[in-house]
Amino acid sequence: MKLLLSLLVTLLTGFTAYSQAPAKFQDLTNGKWGLKSAAGQVVLTPKYESIGFFNNDLAVVTLDFKSGVIDKTGKEIVPIKYDEIDSYTNGVAAVRLNDKWGAIDKKGIEIIEIKYDMITHSSGRILAKLKKNMGYFDPSGKVLVPVKYSMIEEFNKNLYRVEVSVGEDDSHPKWGLIDLTGNEITAVKYSVIKDPIQGFAKVVMNEKFGLINEKGEEITPIKYDFIQTFSSNNFAPVEADGKHGYINRLGKEVIPVKYDKISDLDNSTNGTIFAAQLGSKWGFVNIEGVEIIPFIYDEVNYKFKEGLVGAAINDRWGFIDLTGKEVIPFKFALVKDFVQGKAEVEIERGTKIIINKKGEEIK
Repeated sequence: MKLLLSLLVTLLTGFTAYSQAPAKFQDLTNGKWGLKSAAGQVVLTPKYESIGFFNNDLAVVTLDFKSGVIDKTGKEIVPIKYDEIDSYTNGVAAVRLNDKWGAIDKKGIEIIEIKYDMITHSSGRILAKLKKNMGYFDPSGKVLVPVKYSMIEEFNKNLYRVEVSVGEDDSHPKWGLIDLTGNEITAVKYSVIKDPIQGFAKVVMNEKFGLINEKGEEITPIKYDFIQTFSSNNFAPVEADGKHGYINRLGKEVIPVKYDKISDLDNSTNGTIFAAQLGSKWGFVNIEGVEIIPFIYDEVNYKFKEGLVGAAINDRWGFIDLTGKEVIPFKFALVKDFVQGKAEVEIERGTKIIINKKGEEIK
């Protein structure tokens, strides 16, 4: 039993010593570097000008201003022929030769042609740059994104935002979306693709705005001068050629873009009834685009309070209900909203009284 345990310890010790990375040592007579095992045995006679750190059992070595790669037994895996070799990452190392970069695998096979201005690792992929363009390879050297874009940025977890330079001075770049395998999801045609918010991103083309979803699908025409962020109840105000309306999250214009002014959601009634101006007159439209109160008023207070809203005709103010019925006659110089059944009004400018919802003065 003791003999068996002693043999097991000896085997484990030997395995551990073998599995450890060898130690570098220098021959002080010639300045060259070699390797010794953990047990102190010479594994590699000093011959290199430098030996880098072992990474995945491989180390970069230099000789006569050229670089190669050895394994921990001292065997040359990559010939001493490159001007520079970066450390291995995910089994791939960037290499430079004659001021151009490529990549090799752990066997020294060139998996990315040596023709690029830069090769670097990025989030498990390999980024390559050539002049003004860049693209991505996977760790096997397969092209993921062709090296033809002047910019590649993350749009969301499934898509990249890419830029192509246009014109001699690159002053008018175009943007599009590609998936993680390099397929173009949208044409590279937009002058701007903004960051996605609430599942949508604004895009600009010919100085007009539109919306795309997180799949890159256009959900609105590219025709608006302005698009606000969607509210909590899924509507967003839009503007085109000086006119205003609302869209929903499907991109449909629920309130036609035809009004000169329209109240925002905070100033609507329950987010469903909006004060709007058409020409010189005001009325009310609901979220389905139906004009529920005719556009006959010179001015209105934006929001119904306690079922009534102030409106003016011929410079005199009164109150109407949600059907447009005149509840309190148009006889005041100015009115404020009802609060707990009371509203402050001015009979004439500066002469204020308090009235109830029947229009009667409260003493």
